[in-house]
Amino acid sequence: MTGTVMNADAQTSWRLTGVVSLVQGLLIFIPTIVLGQAIGWPASLGDPASVALPRLLQQESAVRLGYSAYLVYSMLFAVTILLLAKLRVGKSMANVLWLSRTRPMAAHGMCRMIAQISPRARW
Repeated sequence: MTGTVMNADAQTSWRLTGVVSLVQGLLIFIPTIVLGQAIGWPASLGDPASVALPRLLQQESAVRLGYSAYLVYSMLFAVTILLLAKLRVGKSMANVLWLSRTRPMAAHGMCRMIAQISPRARW
């Protein structure tokens, strides 16, 4: 963008996309740290139920916090992809979903979000 002057809307879009991308990228540390300390996640995923369930019950509040943060992280991925697609075409969000050149990006974001959320929503 050197040599050009961005209007206020464009600057706001760039800043919003940057902030959401940064938050989404850093948010993965919350479940990693919280669940890692509470239940030994992700190494504990292979533990038998007789070991894992009592540990989950003992650390219920930490598990809820960790998986809630992971859920938000997963949902923000789709938002981040849509905001990046919006910057790519410089159009409104409604147009991003219908333009052929950004549809694969939007579809990827939505599919990844669904794939990450569906197994964790039960927690």
